[in-house]
Amino acid sequence: MKDPKYARFLQECKTNPHFAHCSICKSDFSIANGGTYLINRHIEQIGHKRLLAFEDKEKSRSMREFITPSTLLTKLTAAELSLVYHGVHHGHSYVSQSCVVDLAKNIQCF
Repeated sequence: MKDPKYARFLQECKTNPHFAHCSICKSDFSIANGGTYLINRHIEQIGHKRLLAFEDKEKSRSMREFITPSTLLTKLTAAELSLVYHGVHHGHSYVSQSCVVDLAKNIQCF
């Protein structure tokens, strides 16, 4: 389990010293009588390969996918605050504000 080839995903099982824990599959499997052969057999399983591919894909996503550009975010924040201020300033009811929100969902910025 200390082999660098397996260190990325293989951990010692906390409940049984004859088992290994795969952090990719979230499963425990026996390594009692086979050692690296059983680890390699586990790696070749379809479920492990599928989860490994999914994990690699998720980890490789760019941070830019999660962060809205600041200019767009600033404009959106200003628009939302203006709407709230307008409703409070003019004493609009919650029902009328709710209607405006539904209407605003259909408005697109160019």
